[in-house]
Amino acid sequence: MLKSRPAHMTVFMRYIFSQLLDPSPWSLFFLSVEVYLSSSPKDARSLGPQICAHFLEPDAPLKIEIGEEYMTDIESRQEDGDLRGPLSRLQQRVLPDIQQQIQDY
Repeated sequence: MLKSRPAHMTVFMRYIFSQLLDPSPWSLFFLSVEVYLSSSPKDARSLGPQICAHFLEPDAPLKIEIGEEYMTDIESRQEDGDLRGPLSRLQQRVLPDIQQQIQDY
C-alpha cells in the first residue's frame, strides 16, 4: 500500500524518524518487510535472515511478539530462504495498526 502511494510513504517515514528515541519495532518491521517483498530473490536471501535477527529471534534488539504458528512457519522456511509468505502475512496483520499510526501523525 505505502509503495503505491509515495505521499503516504513520506508521511510514514517522517513519523518513524520523529520517533528515533523510541522507535516502534512494528513500524520498522513493516518497512523492512516492504523492502524485502519488493527485492530481487538474490537480495531477499540476505534480507530475510537480517529481518529475523533484528525482529524475530529471541534476543533480537527490536523484538516483536508473534504467534508460535508464525515462528514455526518462518523457521521451517529459513533453509530454502523464501520467507515471503509468513512475512507478508505478518505485515498484513500489523497493517491496521500502521494505518492508525499514520492517521494519528
